[in-house]
Amino acid sequence: MNKVMNICLISDDKFVGYVAALIVSILKNSSENDNFCFHLIEDGIKEENKNKLLMLKEIKDFEIKFYKPNYDNVEKYKKWRKHLKKMASLYGITVFLLSWIFQLY
Repeated sequence: MNKVMNICLISDDKFVGYVAALIVSILKNSSENDNFCFHLIEDGIKEENKNKLLMLKEIKDFEIKFYKPNYDNVEKYKKWRKHLKKMASLYGITVFLLSWIFQLY
């Protein structure tokens, strides 16, 4: 039995095309025995676009799980709100969140 590679991504509806391109690249460049589970933290991805992501299973079977952020648990981050808005206006919130997540690791 082959181990599943878990890959976490974050996107909103504007960046779902880039997520799709990344998934296609991973699937096309993987070996036949590689198994993947994509964990997608999504903020407002339309069902139509989620279905397009699911259609990528035609390339190679994989698992994908969609997660919505828990906005009720942001009290401790309220002081960052002003900074986030500034960064979002400069770079887009998704790009900023990705860079912040990578800094954690």
